[in-house]
Amino acid sequence: MSRFDSPQDARRWLKENQDTLVSILRHCDDEFARACALTVLMHCGIDLDIEQAKRELELAQEMMG
Repeated sequence: MSRFDSPQDARRWLKENQDTLVSILRHCDDEFARACALTVLMHCGIDLDIEQAKRELELAQEMMG
């Protein structure tokens, strides 16, 4: 596991991996993995639309039954 030397490093990593994290939120059936992805998105300095995040989680919940 790597550490980030600065907040900019974390934001750069997030920018490079944001699509993967969103895909985890949308499609993964592992609640822990989805929680981790959401936490990273919320705490790495991006402007996350909370309403969009809620919709994504609701969609994932509907898909899982």
